Amino acid sequence: MSNSEWHSSLLATFKKLLNSVDQICLIHNASKMQSDNVENIDLDNLREVLEVNLVGPSILNKMIIPYMNKGSSILYVGSTLSEKAVPQMSSYVTTKHGMVGLMRSTCQDLFGRFIHTACICPGATETEMLVEYVQGNKEALTMMAQTLSENRLILPEEIARTLLFCAHNSVINGSIIHANLGIQET
Repeated sequence: MSNSEWHSSLLATFKKLLNSVDQICLIHNASKMQSDNVENIDLDNLREVLEVNLVGPSILNKMIIPYMNKGSSILYVGSTLSEKAVPQMSSYVTTKHGMVGLMRSTCQDLFGRFIHTACICPGATETEMLVEYVQGNKEALTMMAQTLSENRLILPEEIARTLLFCAHNSVINGSIIHANLGIQET
């Protein structure tokens, strides 16, 4: 998604598909995570993380909102790091905080149009991205699991069910949903 022209080729396809749909649930789930900090951040990498985590969702919103009818939804997949920070994750934390702002702006800009939005913030979820981030280190994954109340990583299916719930419940409009099994505060 960090290719700056990716959206041009999708517009014609979207027009054909979305004209015949009653309700749309747009889920912003693409994400890029890397280890960096404010002292060693590589600006080209920061730009790539911003492109994937924030610019891409903004482009998709602009393309798809015109096709959204009453009851549609826009869901953002944030992170527990959407509201806090940890060392060595500067660009990821920055963009996940930005995602909360984008969701809140979406809520306000679409006020009264019956399109609802939420930011679902998972904790440590057993995904390829997380395994890649820890370079397959099972000990690191076990340590992450131990910070969660059930002493396990969250399953992607659990986050999918949370997204489905949010898509069907407009009462959560503008909300941040913590889907993290309860994180032990340190």
